[in-house]
Amino acid sequence: MFFSDASLIPTADSLENATYRIELQAGQQLSLTVQISGRMPSLPFLPAGQNPVQVRLAWVTPERRAAFLEEAAEAARAAHAAIVFVYEEGTEGRDRETLALHPDQDALVEAVAAANPRTTVVMNVGAPTLMPWAERVGAILLMWYPGQEGGWATADVLLGRANPAGRLPVTFPRRAEDAPTASPERYPGVDLTARYDEGIFVGYRWYDAQQIEPLFPFGHGLSYTTFAYENLRVEPDGDSFVVRFVVRNTGDRAGSDVPQVYLGPPENPPVPMAVRQLVGFRRVTLAPGEAQEVTVRIDGRALSYWSVEDHAWVKATGRRPLYVGASSRDLRLQTEIDVQ
Repeated sequence: MFFSDASLIPTADSLENATYRIELQAGQQLSLTVQISGRMPSLPFLPAGQNPVQVRLAWVTPERRAAFLEEAAEAARAAHAAIVFVYEEGTEGRDRETLALHPDQDALVEAVAAANPRTTVVMNVGAPTLMPWAERVGAILLMWYPGQEGGWATADVLLGRANPAGRLPVTFPRRAEDAPTASPERYPGVDLTARYDEGIFVGYRWYDAQQIEPLFPFGHGLSYTTFAYENLRVEPDGDSFVVRFVVRNTGDRAGSDVPQVYLGPPENPPVPMAVRQLVGFRRVTLAPGEAQEVTVRIDGRALSYWSVEDHAWVKATGRRPLYVGASSRDLRLQTEIDVQ
């Protein structure tokens, strides 16, 4: 155990808190050795060997863990609605070993959701995370790491004082084996060598190319209102194309939408190309019933691929599909452009 691995969340009386899981057999005895050396991570300014040290050992048995879950379920059954906060601690010191939440958090969500279908899960995470309970909860609020004002911001969204308007900059997979890094050759690597052989098919492009349905796609994000897209028009403008369409707030709350424009490859692409690539987006804020024309320019670089032979960007010419949507998978409008 190394207390440099300690959680960012201390104990109630501010001790550093490192947790490990071990398996014990009936009648088995183990020895615990505590060795203090060097400077404490939380007290780097004290000389080595002069740090005040307090060590406390606590444990949670399987029976106590089950009792904790039952206590949470009982509270949820007695409530009109339940809110469960879960977290994943990101760090610069080591890679994540799994996309799953910290142990026992999934079990907590499952227990509360089974007791009360009006369960909202608030997630403080920094990266794609597995959610095996996603279809059994009423709502999921992804707050990322919101900082010291995050408590107020979370309350404002939960209570309807603020209308959420964020969009996912990453893809959340349904299963760990769906992720581009699921292959051990890519992560963690074999014989100290990791292969980056997915080429351009990173992120949402991987899921599209492999025809894998994600849990939540790139660009996804819900709101307390709804939006409709209409009247798509595309015009060439020199070396670029200008995309115009109308976004309408069809709900009864003011809110912000982030329409996205994606471009597909020509029929016979000269190199491997994404099924759809993001070429532009805009954020618009609309009152209930309000409509606004949105303009997105696709420049020549977005129409091109890198040619290894020419050592330059070259346009991928021909008829190419163009999509407008609310995410990489929620595509509302479609047309074609002729790239010369």
